[in-house]
This record gives sequence, structure tokens and C-alpha cells, in this order.
Amino acid sequence: MTDVSTVSRTFAAEPNRIAEIRDFIEDILGSRVSGESLTTFKIIADEILANVSMYAYDNNMDKWLEIRIRIHDGAVFMSFVDAGKPFDPTSAPDPDTELSVEEREFGGLGIYVVKNLADEMSYFRESGLNILTIKKKIQEPAVL
Repeated sequence: MTDVSTVSRTFAAEPNRIAEIRDFIEDILGSRVSGESLTTFKIIADEILANVSMYAYDNNMDKWLEIRIRIHDGAVFMSFVDAGKPFDPTSAPDPDTELSVEEREFGGLGIYVVKNLADEMSYFRESGLNILTIKKKIQEPAVL
């Protein structure tokens, strides 16, 4: 698998942009990863977009989300960058999944899903930007 330079694109951080984001991920990774890995990256993007669109920005702010994708040493590094409120999802407590839906507090499941799908997850804040990077080892696509 050849390494590629970082490819990035900025989207409006609105739930109705998910199809556009999935298409971007498929354009970049579709021929480079297995179908299962591609689905995983799309789920991760779905969950991050949902969190950024609902919680990161105040209503009067221009809501945006930049997605950066890089393949290096058999892994995909997908970074999500926004200018919203500071939030470190790596330090967010996991929800109590033993509780019933009625007993459980609202929120937290999306980040929990991302944590469990990623091999590594890192966060830092720089120059007023939240930068969350997901690392996921990939399998070569099946050759027919």
C-alpha cells in the first residue's frame, strides 16, 4: 500500500451534509481499503459530524468541519478539525451501557462508538481549533 499525502476538505457542519462527507471518504479510501474498513470510516465520520453539528458551535456561529485523511504505514489517519467550543472526546467518560435506554443519560454513545472503532484516538487544541485524530489500521482490499 502506498502512502498518500494528506487530502482535506471542509464541509458545513450540518447533519444534511453526511452524504457529501461519505462520498469524500469513499473517493479517497474506496480503492485503498477493504469494504469493512470503508464502512468503519464512514461510521466514525457520521458520529463526529453529529457531535460537532449539535454541540460544538453556538447558534450564531459559522459551523464548519474539516476532514483530513492520510494513509501512512498501513494505517489511515483521519483528522476532524473545527473551531467550536473546546472539547476533548478522548477524556469523555464512557456511558454506562449496562443501564436501560430509559435510565441512561442522553449523549455519549457516539463518542463511545468512535473510541471502540478506532485503534488510537488523540485530541489537541491549537490556535482556537479542536483537532481530533483517529488512527485505524487497514487491511488491503480483497483482490478478485
